[in-house]
Amino acid sequence: MNSFTSIMGLCAGAGLLLTVGIGYKLVWRSAPEQGASPAPPISWAGWSITLAVTGVILTVSGGVMYLFYPLDVPGEQSKNFIFGEPSAVYGLLLIATAAYLWRRGSHLTLDRIYAVLSPIALLVGGIGLVMTSNAVGALGNQIFETAPECEPVLGTWPSWIIGPALTTIITILPGLGCLAFSAAAWSRKRAAWLLCGAAWTLAGIGLVALGVFVPGAHIFMEYCALSQ
Repeated sequence: MNSFTSIMGLCAGAGLLLTVGIGYKLVWRSAPEQGASPAPPISWAGWSITLAVTGVILTVSGGVMYLFYPLDVPGEQSKNFIFGEPSAVYGLLLIATAAYLWRRGSHLTLDRIYAVLSPIALLVGGIGLVMTSNAVGALGNQIFETAPECEPVLGTWPSWIIGPALTTIITILPGLGCLAFSAAAWSRKRAAWLLCGAAWTLAGIGLVALGVFVPGAHIFMEYCALSQ
């Protein structure tokens, strides 16, 4: 569990934050000038390399989870597809985005950006609906309320806080951002972009925090178990 939730959480969170940053440079700053060519201050090569690395890690780790179900402990099996399937799809989207920005990033106009985003919005909106379904299932069955008592912080907090908090970070906020992304790509409304950016930023920060926290917590739990 540690090897998946740490690296996947870190890369998923970083990917969301990178996506928000790219969206700000390409769409938000260019929105007042229809058809204007964005001029990002940072080379797209750096963004593309980071997106590609993040995307490959998510695609591989997410693919392993939803194809092979490595979490086979009762009560943990559903996390294979809650974590794995969205991570794999998102990883592929990050790789595709990296390749597109590498080749065409310097020639993009706002109208061309929306032309590319319109069909992608169908897939992203579907992911948002899947994440919403995952959120309902996770809350209804208390999927994320089972932190071991010896786990620092999470194991000491009451389950009625842990469950909704983790569900919000892992499923609700990313799903809300996906639905807002679809609405924004089709309507070009700044309010929808703002909602998408806010949801993905909060989810990204939360996922990075979980990815950083989980390894130390599980190391602590392992040595705690060995000492007993």
